[in-house]
Amino acid sequence: MSFRNKLIIQSLVAIIALISLLMIETNEDIFVTKAAFSGQAASTGNYFSAADTFQVPGQPIISNVNTIAACYGATVSWETNLPADSVVQWSYAPGGPFTTLSDSNPVNSHSVQITGLASGTTVYFLVSSTTADGYSSTSGEAGFDTLHGGKPNLSLSQVESFWGTYDDYIAGLLSVEYRISDYGSTDAFQVTIIDAHNTNGVLFLDSSPWVADIPAGSYSPFVFRYLISPTVTSFDSTIYATAQDPCGAVYSYPGPHP
Repeated sequence: MSFRNKLIIQSLVAIIALISLLMIETNEDIFVTKAAFSGQAASTGNYFSAADTFQVPGQPIISNVNTIAACYGATVSWETNLPADSVVQWSYAPGGPFTTLSDSNPVNSHSVQITGLASGTTVYFLVSSTTADGYSSTSGEAGFDTLHGGKPNLSLSQVESFWGTYDDYIAGLLSVEYRISDYGSTDAFQVTIIDAHNTNGVLFLDSSPWVADIPAGSYSPFVFRYLISPTVTSFDSTIYATAQDPCGAVYSYPGPHP
């Protein structure tokens, strides 16, 4: 073996011996591997180096899973740290079988609407997202209740009658405080008093509709004024109102307005 060949071999051995893996770094999104090597060229005495970095996409991280339920549907939303598609699986029974809804658009903020659900029912669901590189993540199973519809159980009661001022007494302007109570389990929305029919010639003076939302188990007070002649000692007032359930259905109280 010539001296020239020995020198080349020794130089190659020295270069290979100096190759080192500096580190392997990880974060929540990717695995990063950095490799660097350096050596001395025997012919020139110069140093050379090279480095390479490559990335392997990781699984998307699902967070902030949220639901907004309605009577017959719901909107399910969540976030991912990487752009990915949107998949929701839902079922009326824990563990399935599931119905799948999906949106292939890669996004970080996800929103999927579930429609055609039964009202007043518990729905179980999972969400999942898959990146363009095929990496996916799935949430744990969770549940929500759709809103319960049906006619609110509203009742009208009289609290007291009074003259607001002495001038009201002279003018025959009687104030009556009422209370509408919701004795059922269904919230009442947009409770609107639209009219009052009175006996003995008494006039109902409040022309502007009274409107309020009344949660189940609570009540709302209001005061109406009537114009009463001096000869009237008593009268009956039938108050007509409408209300909506959480699903938007409208009901009339005590019945349809004549």
